[in-house]
Amino acid sequence: MTYSIYLYIQRGLFERHKMTFALMLTNKILISAKSLSHEAIGIFLKGGGSLNANDVRKKPKDWIPDKCWLDMVALSQHPTFHDLLESVYRNDGLWRQWYDQEAPEEAKIPDGFEDRITPFERMCLVKSLREDRTLVAAQAYISHAIGGRFVESVPLNMESTWGESTPYVPLICLLSPGADPTKLIEELAKR
Repeated sequence: MTYSIYLYIQRGLFERHKMTFALMLTNKILISAKSLSHEAIGIFLKGGGSLNANDVRKKPKDWIPDKCWLDMVALSQHPTFHDLLESVYRNDGLWRQWYDQEAPEEAKIPDGFEDRITPFERMCLVKSLREDRTLVAAQAYISHAIGGRFVESVPLNMESTWGESTPYVPLICLLSPGADPTKLIEELAKR
């Protein structure tokens, strides 16, 4: 049933929003199952946005952007990452190498964190240091939590969509640049 609802909703979303919806769905499922806390979601969503760089511990090196450091400070409030800041101070070179990776979400996390974090916590760490790679890390988290089919792009099935319509519930197609359902509609009409 969850997948059917997912397919129904994602049909009305732009491609760039589908992963965000899958992430929201995954988080809601895990919160309902009590596998994930509201506090952990809060840390993921807010990061260090409410912190001031002057009020927290000074970052160890200049290669760490201020926003990333504030996000790491916030993440260190999570029990799994209680020693994150100390680790960055101790192993600055290893963390710099991880930060500079093209795909850090796939690389081994330094200083023993690799062996003790969940896919959700990995995604949080990636978001803290490499926000540009968050959605890629989210794909692995979603796949692990609720299944790989929730991260795969599903093309529109015009026949099943047409089957859900009635004279009182019409099918409305919104056109956007690069999306034209005319060919799908014509093929359906020929059948």
